[in-house]
Amino acid sequence: MADKMKDALHEEADNFKAVAHDVAVSGAYLYPVKGILFFSYHKDLWRPFISRAVQTIGLGLGVTTAMFFFTYVPQAAIMTFTSGPLAPISAALLVLSESSTITNFLARSFVLADALTDTFDGTLVARGHTELVAKGRQINASGGGAVSRLGRMLNRPLERMRPSALVRSLMLLPLNFIPVVGTLLYVYMQGKKTGPVAHLRYFELKGWDERKREEWVKKNQGGYTGFGMAAFLFEMIPFASLMFSFTNAVGAALWATDMEKAMHSESELQERHESRLHLGDADTRTTGHAQTPVIQYSSNSALTANHILTIITTTTNQMQTVLIVGATGNIGASAIHAALRSKRHVIAIVRNQTSAEKLFHNVGTREGITTVEADIMSDRGVRDVVEKVRKGELPAFQHVYAAAGGLFDTTPILDLTTEDLRKHMQVNFEPNLFAYQATMPYLLEQGDPASTWTLCTGASGDNGGRAAASMTQGALYSMANVACVDNAETNVRFNEIYLGLFVMVDAAADQFGAMKASEFAIAYEKILARPDIKGCRLMVCQPEDLTELRFRKKLDVL
Repeated sequence: MADKMKDALHEEADNFKAVAHDVAVSGAYLYPVKGILFFSYHKDLWRPFISRAVQTIGLGLGVTTAMFFFTYVPQAAIMTFTSGPLAPISAALLVLSESSTITNFLARSFVLADALTDTFDGTLVARGHTELVAKGRQINASGGGAVSRLGRMLNRPLERMRPSALVRSLMLLPLNFIPVVGTLLYVYMQGKKTGPVAHLRYFELKGWDERKREEWVKKNQGGYTGFGMAAFLFEMIPFASLMFSFTNAVGAALWATDMEKAMHSESELQERHESRLHLGDADTRTTGHAQTPVIQYSSNSALTANHILTIITTTTNQMQTVLIVGATGNIGASAIHAALRSKRHVIAIVRNQTSAEKLFHNVGTREGITTVEADIMSDRGVRDVVEKVRKGELPAFQHVYAAAGGLFDTTPILDLTTEDLRKHMQVNFEPNLFAYQATMPYLLEQGDPASTWTLCTGASGDNGGRAAASMTQGALYSMANVACVDNAETNVRFNEIYLGLFVMVDAAADQFGAMKASEFAIAYEKILARPDIKGCRLMVCQPEDLTELRFRKKLDVL
């Protein structure tokens, strides 16, 4: 038996030498550290941790007390033969390690499973991968933060640890008493096993079967080993292993988001390659809007060293750019039509690549449109986009169009709850306010005299048909009033488009008797073309309003 164990250890040591280079170049060992930083700055992710802290601490104290009571003396006696006078200290360290291992096993099996899943999913939502999470659980339309938006789970992939894993961990613990080499080998053997476990939830959300998972792990073995080793080192720290279990879940989710972006970029690069659109290609192509060169921008400053963020854009030196918030909706499609027809470029904020494809389908073209992923529900979402513009990762913009919203519950006012009203404000009002706060300072700094900021509101605030939606529109009206006053003497023309018609994307408009988004686009085209329209509400309540403009100053003081 002893010879077999020695042979196994020698084999593991040889394997570690072989994979060490892959571990080093993968960079995945940095994600547990990134998880700590991300966790510390996102207080919403603390909720699952806090909810289980008392239970897990109690479990840890109970296990540690029992282990010292029953196993310390026997182990100290045995270790007098190997450690001499240091046996009491060595035995205490061994018991602490054993207690931590047992506590980790029991906690993950019976206490932390759902909380760790919430932490992983919440991180994905915070990074804009809501649709991926929606494959494994319900997602609320709004909430106070990423974790607050998580609904009922449809599956629970963080399966309980097998007893054999606990036995294996306990049997390997004595390796730590071999200076340096023993501890390194112990961490490697544990990391190799635990690394892939960190992405069980990710694999489940991707819908991968066991074969696909094994292929993926084998392909990225160095990365998973490096991640597992770093994560396991943190979880070895006595009394802090609970917190590090959660930060490691955050780190695993951050790694998954970068994997998603890398896969999307690889797919997009392949598509562009097949279409013969190469980096630096500036051949002129005829679109439905203008003849413009096709330029491909790339940046890797915000992602891992191995990841490339590719942005396809159509522009000229003179062409201006419109940043659109709420771009994937019916009104957002209208704004894109208007910008392209007026020979302007578009930066469209989307949730993910699926939303981007939906947008391209709705407007019937990819030309002239740059998509960037961000969560507009977060106060950081649009700010991060502006930061990318400042860094040169995205084209500079001179115009902003905000049309975020779309929640119109029919709950009567007498039945309206505080939560109902809060949810409507978070969906219909806050993203537009966040967009204003994030972009207006940039437009003022640029000082472009042609800059505009346009807010689209709805008539429900006046007709009172739907209680919560009407109230949120009232808030938008007031926001527009304030913005008009604040920008009366600035370079930015702030205007409100007041919509009293039903607008849908062109493909669905006829079916529902709605105005086509491409037709409603005329209103925004005219705002862009008319420098005399400033501080105004443009009324679009009937089709004739698109030919004979109806607009008035928002406030008499203007």
